Amino acid sequence: MSTLQKSERSRRLLIVLAHGRRMPSATVRALIFLDHMAAAGYSVTTLDHYSDLDRVVRGFNRIYPRFSEWRIPRVAAQSDVVFLCKVVSPVLIGRIRAQAPRARIVLDFGDAMWLHSKQGVGKFGEMLGLVDIVTTDNEYTASYVRRFNQNCLVVPDCPQIESFDQRRPYLAKPDDGRVVLGWVGSPSTTYNLYAVWEALEQLFEHYPQLELRLVGADPRLLPPFEKVRFTLLKNYDQRRMIDEVLGMHIGLFPLQNTEACRVRGILKSTVYMSGGAVSACSAIGEACDLIKDGINGVLASNTAEWVEKVGRLVEDARTRESIAQAGLATVRAKYTITNSFRQLLRAFDRTGIEKGRC
Repeated sequence: MSTLQKSERSRRLLIVLAHGRRMPSATVRALIFLDHMAAAGYSVTTLDHYSDLDRVVRGFNRIYPRFSEWRIPRVAAQSDVVFLCKVVSPVLIGRIRAQAPRARIVLDFGDAMWLHSKQGVGKFGEMLGLVDIVTTDNEYTASYVRRFNQNCLVVPDCPQIESFDQRRPYLAKPDDGRVVLGWVGSPSTTYNLYAVWEALEQLFEHYPQLELRLVGADPRLLPPFEKVRFTLLKNYDQRRMIDEVLGMHIGLFPLQNTEACRVRGILKSTVYMSGGAVSACSAIGEACDLIKDGINGVLASNTAEWVEKVGRLVEDARTRESIAQAGLATVRAKYTITNSFRQLLRAFDRTGIEKGRC
C-alpha cells in the first residue's frame, strides 16, 4: 500500500455538534453517517460546542462554551476536516481558521438561522465567508448562503428509510375504519398547526372516523381546538417517532408563508413518506419541488384546498394507498443515507468542489 493510500485511509475528521447529541439535527445531519464515514477512511472525533448538561446543571452553558472554544481549535489543528453541525459562532470559527489553517472547514446548517443569530445578519454572513464550504438541506437556503460563500452544496436530509423498513414488518396502520392524521414536530414548530386549524375543524366536523395524533407538540401552544379529536405524545426518541409515523395514514406538514417557513427543508414530508403515509403539505418552499400533487403527495394553498384534498384522502382508501406507495418510492429512489453521504463526501474532499461552481 502506498503512503498516499495510507494517509487517505486515515484522514482525521472532527465533528462539532452545536448542542450535543440531543438535537435531531445532530443525528440527521452528522451522526447518521458515522458508519459511512468510517468506511470512507475517516477517523472521527466528536465534540460539543454547548453541552447536554445544561438540562441538569443550571448555568453550565455559561462555562462549557469557554472550555470548548479553547479545546475545539486545538483538536481541529490535528484534523484534516472540521465539520460544524449548526454551530453559529464567528468567534469559534475564526479560532479554528487561525489554529488549523490546513484543515478543510465545512459548516452545515438548515432553516433560516440568520433570522435568529445573536450576531445579526451581517455577522452571520461574515461567518459563512470564513469556512471553505457550506452544506445545507435545500436549494432555498443555499441561495441565501451563496450571497456570502459561493461554495455551497445541498445535502438532502435523510428520513432514515432504512430504519422504517426494519420496523415496517412489525407494525400496521389501523384497519378498523379509523383514519389517523398525524403531525410530527417540536415545541418550536407547534405554531404551524394554526395554518391548518380551520381546515381541521371542518374535517373533524364532517368525518367522525378521523383522529389526530400529535407527536412532539407543546400542548400549551396548540390552537384551541373545538371539534378536533386528538391525542398527544410530548416527548419521543427516534425509535418512537418511526413507530408513530408507521401508524399514520396521512401526515400533515402545514407551514406559514414566512421566510423562516419558505426555507424549511422537506424532512418532515419524507419522514411521512417513509412511514407509508400520504404527505399533505402547504404549497410553500421545497415541498413544491418534492411533491407532484395527487401523485406522491398532496399540496394545499388555503383552507378550502386542505379540506378538499384531505377529505378526498379520507373518503378514498384506494387513492390514499396509491399516493402513499408513490411517496415511499420517491424516498427509496432519492433520500437514502448512502445517497446523501455521497454528497457530503464531496464537501469533505478538497477536489470534490470547484470553487464557485457548486
